[in-house]
Amino acid sequence: MSQYITIAVDHEIVLKPAEPANATALYTLIESSRSYLAEWLPWVMFSMSAKQTEQFIRQTMSKKNRLEQVVYVIWFQNQITGLIDLHFIDTFNRKAYIGYWLGQSWQGRGIMTRACRGLIDTAFNFYDLNRIVIRCADENDKSSAIPLRLGFTYEGSERQGEWLNGRFVNLRVYSILKQDWK
Repeated sequence: MSQYITIAVDHEIVLKPAEPANATALYTLIESSRSYLAEWLPWVMFSMSAKQTEQFIRQTMSKKNRLEQVVYVIWFQNQITGLIDLHFIDTFNRKAYIGYWLGQSWQGRGIMTRACRGLIDTAFNFYDLNRIVIRCADENDKSSAIPLRLGFTYEGSERQGEWLNGRFVNLRVYSILKQDWK
């Protein structure tokens, strides 16, 4: 899992490893979608400048080197539209979690479903993982629709699994195994 590759998902979408040079564009995207993203993502309140976004990217780059996390910038028609990652990577048990976000203006175009499909293909076939998990806040139906569209199995609810906007929220837990991936 030490290699970090660019993933050509299709003719419109490319997943490129996050790098510090992306920080300003990502911060601008976060800022333009701040209230929308903050409803579901606890880290948004900590991303208050391009410099902080750059620090986040540098931290994730060190996690990649320790095989803990790989973060990709989602490029749609040559524009930065969001991030997707593999995190909590367990190389011994060959499993990881996927996290993702997309700028509000890019919603509703199938971008994230396609980006997830590309990352899952890579996770199973390049990184040789066996199990992928996606967790979403109970009320986040748009995010929960993605694993269902991709054939994930709903495993249940992680009660009070995340601190979000001053309260604990339950998380829906979905997974897919390599043998079940099409």
